[in-house]
Amino acid sequence: MKNIKKFDVDVIEVVGHTDEQPLGVRQSNLDGNLLSVLKNTTAVSTLVPADNAGLGLARAVSVVSVLRQSPLLTGYKIIPSTLAMRTASTLSSGNSQIARRWLRGGSLGTRQ
Repeated sequence: MKNIKKFDVDVIEVVGHTDEQPLGVRQSNLDGNLLSVLKNTTAVSTLVPADNAGLGLARAVSVVSVLRQSPLLTGYKIIPSTLAMRTASTLSSGNSQIARRWLRGGSLGTRQ
């Protein structure tokens, strides 16, 4: 909470990560279930990702679901994300320094 106040935060972004190991072939249901999980009308355990990007997002959604239950975080926008969303666009932009920072897990306040 100290950093939230110090940096005047109003949005908390939870970035999901994976170990990059292949998940195998399976059908994802993220398109159909993700919003209902975020609205707390469907259990997080129902999410089935098809790839590591989806797994990272499902993990972030799981954490967001828990954080949203905290009275200390009422009033903050808490959103899930995945490193895969940024890595693809950052690498395609040619800025490998930013990509490496994301891949190492840049600290609060240093992200570009």
